[in-house]
Amino acid sequence: MAFREMKLLKERKIAELIAPPKGSGVLEASGVFAKGADFYVIFDNIRRVARIGSSLAPGSPRHGWFGLRRSGDGYEDIAYSPPLKRFFLLIEAADPRFDRSGTERFLADLKPVGVSEVAP
Repeated sequence: MAFREMKLLKERKIAELIAPPKGSGVLEASGVFAKGADFYVIFDNIRRVARIGSSLAPGSPRHGWFGLRRSGDGYEDIAYSPPLKRFFLLIEAADPRFDRSGTERFLADLKPVGVSEVAP
């Protein structure tokens, strides 16, 4: 099996591209999903999703936060289903609403559509 090499083309600190939401001084990114011309970034310490334009240009109108900030820890992983046109975000098990981990489901425009507990 041949391995493909990944090459870093550009990098920036997230804080140079998008300011943390009020009440959060630090951005602890825990996952990223590339979709179209954007990166969707999740955080360990913030229960919101950031969209970062792939140009990585400071001040780009593509950068922004989605959804209202919700209580609880942030997200552990992010996935997208093209056939369903939905994002799935994994909630850490420490969330007081769950004895175990759970997922939050969002439409492609990141409007919430549901929460589910993940069976052990």
